[in-house]
Amino acid sequence: MKYNKWKMKRTIEKAYANAIKKLIQGLQDELKNLDSPFLITSTIKSLARQPTFIKKAEALAKGMVTQLFSDNVKSWRQAANKGSQGKMIYKELQKGLTGQIRVTFNELINQNANYISSLPLDIAKYVDRRIAKGVLEGKRATDIRDEILRYYPHISETRAQLIARTETSKAQTALTRVRAQAIGLNWYVWRTSEDSRVRKSHSHMEGVLINFNYPPSPERLINKKSYGNYNAGDIFNCRCYPEPLTDINDIKFPHKVYYGGTIRNMTKNQFLKIM
Repeated sequence: MKYNKWKMKRTIEKAYANAIKKLIQGLQDELKNLDSPFLITSTIKSLARQPTFIKKAEALAKGMVTQLFSDNVKSWRQAANKGSQGKMIYKELQKGLTGQIRVTFNELINQNANYISSLPLDIAKYVDRRIAKGVLEGKRATDIRDEILRYYPHISETRAQLIARTETSKAQTALTRVRAQAIGLNWYVWRTSEDSRVRKSHSHMEGVLINFNYPPSPERLINKKSYGNYNAGDIFNCRCYPEPLTDINDIKFPHKVYYGGTIRNMTKNQFLKIM
């Protein structure tokens, strides 16, 4: 079964991370002329509240979500050409950006804009901790300031990468799910990136059939600390994604199904009874 069409392009994640990093590092230029480290936190917070910064954050978020939305539509068109639900998929696609899909689209933009806008505040908290540590160690104010400015690029890059990786995957899952359920497709196959970086709990989920409405706790299934129940791609630092079940004939039975809190092998008839 070919499922690459549902896999998000990593160029979107990288471009989003670079754009966020560039925006946040742009604030650093405003900090270089400050003589005291005690002014850095208030300056960062002040810059983050400026309308121009907020608008840029909104623009970055909208650009990312729009790109994902466009690619997601292409994936659904490909699915319509091959799956048994082709007519229903085409009918849904003709509605465009309306109804619950528009609601989800706008929610994703707002959420991401808020994440970007709050990023300087997270950095400000880090700065406060560095200042307190420096004072306790008896460091001079200028040395504390220089240390903060030296680490600033690394902090902003790390935060930007985390937001980009987590939120692009979450957005991809949200857009796939809302379209699938608008068509009446509640089941999907959990897919991983199938490389060495896949966490053990997610590797365990590869190929498992899952209902969007009843997601698993992958960690709990292998007796690890749980991060709650979530769908593929809907957790921090996750590169997994859902492959909607558009044609049951794509599945080779017996097949692994997550149902009732466990993963079990089911025959086609058993699965049809719960589908």
